[in-house]
Amino acid sequence: MTPRPSNSTLGGKGASTLAGMGARGARRQRRRDYPPGAVIGRRVSQDNIELVRSAFDAWNRGEIEAFADHVAEDVVWLEVSGRPEGGDSERLGRDRMRQSLESLFEAWESYHLQVERIHEVGDRVVAVVREVARGRASGLEIDSRWGYLVTVGGGQIVRIEAYRDASLALQIAGVGESGIGT
Repeated sequence: MTPRPSNSTLGGKGASTLAGMGARGARRQRRRDYPPGAVIGRRVSQDNIELVRSAFDAWNRGEIEAFADHVAEDVVWLEVSGRPEGGDSERLGRDRMRQSLESLFEAWESYHLQVERIHEVGDRVVAVVREVARGRASGLEIDSRWGYLVTVGGGQIVRIEAYRDASLALQIAGVGESGIGT
């Protein structure tokens, strides 16, 4: 006899409710109950890429909470190079990251990161993004490229390394300029 799934494995839906939906409907319902970035049967590498893309999409919509849903509670965000004031900057934890994003979105009228290239390297995703922004008070416009090395663990983003020099991020990831796919 095959054991029946518990309510907790079905996202709170009782097995009898899902059984009445038919196999196809039950699969569709279970898929909707997974949190963002959860692995639901596709290749893990594709899931990691989709998780990172989804996080960038939330960022570009200005949805800080949706972005935060993609990251671990103890996420590490490190700006390794390219800060106008020089040096590295490290933010530890989801709450600190949330505060930083709130400040960023307050200072800029618009701020988008357009994914140009993305590829998985081990448990990390390397992305080259185009940063396009306009200052709220100054009207200053920015159009530049960043490289992001994003480490994924347990279906969540656990570390973000941002490099002003995208080629440096690619080099650290062990991927040449021409060797990264989209």
